[in-house]
Amino acid sequence: YSDAINNHGAVISNNSIGTNTAPNGFPCEWTGDYGVTSSLIDGVVRGDLGAPMRIVWANGNERQTDRCGNLYFTTAPPACAKNHITVGAMNSNDDTVTYFKSWGPSDDGRIKPDISAPGCQSDGDGGVTSTSSSGGYSTKCGTSMASPTACGIGALLIQDHRNQYPDAPEMANSTLKTLLAHTAFDEGNVGPDCQYGYGSIRSKAAIDHLRGGSFLETNIAQNESYNFLIVVPAGAERFQVTAAWDDVPAEDRKT
Repeated sequence: YSDAINNHGAVISNNSIGTNTAPNGFPCEWTGDYGVTSSLIDGVVRGDLGAPMRIVWANGNERQTDRCGNLYFTTAPPACAKNHITVGAMNSNDDTVTYFKSWGPSDDGRIKPDISAPGCQSDGDGGVTSTSSSGGYSTKCGTSMASPTACGIGALLIQDHRNQYPDAPEMANSTLKTLLAHTAFDEGNVGPDCQYGYGSIRSKAAIDHLRGGSFLETNIAQNESYNFLIVVPAGAERFQVTAAWDDVPAEDRKT
C-alpha cells in the first residue's frame, strides 16, 4: 500500500484477501473479530501511509462450509474492519443471495457486508467469466469476483467526481461507500441487513446521484457537531439520508 500510494498515486484498491477461517480449519471464534489487521486497514484508509485510500474488500465465502455456521456471524477477519467497503456476492442473473457469501454481523454488531455485487450466476455458465492469470478466460464464483466489480464502479465514480468537481478534494472513502450504499437496490429484508448489506449496487444510479450534487463531505472531531439545512420538496414521497465516516482504528483489537 505504501508503494502504491506514494510512488504510483493509487487512490483505490481491490482486495480479495481473507483468513478463510472455516475452510482452513482455523478457530471458529475468529469469525466476527476486528483484529490487528482490521486496525491496520482502517488506518490506511484514513491516510496513515501518506494519503487517504479507498479500499474495497471481498466479504468472504465462509458459508461454503457449515463448519463455523452457515448463516449469520460468518464474516471472518479482516472483513470486519470498519472503514473499508466490504462486498458480498449475488447471482448476477437474478440478484439472489449466493450459497457461499459470508453474512454478518461483526461481533460488535456492525452490518456486514456493506453492499453486494455480482459474484456468481445461478444459470448460464454458472459464474463470473473474466480473464485468467494463466491466459484466456475462466469462470469462477466468490466474493472475490464481486469485489472487483464494485471496485471498478468505484474507480469510475472517482473519475466522474474529478470531472464534475475539478476544484474539490479527492472523494473520501466514506463518500464512495455512501454513494454505493445510498443508491443500491434494496434486496431481502427491508432496509440494510447482514445478507445483502445496503443492497445490490447500481452504477448508473450512483453516477446520477453524484452528478446531482446531493452529497456533503465534512470533518468533525469527538464531541463536535455540524449543522446543515436540507430542503425537502413539498409532496416528496420519500426522504432518505445515508451517512458514513472513516473512523479511527479501534484500540481494542476485539471490538
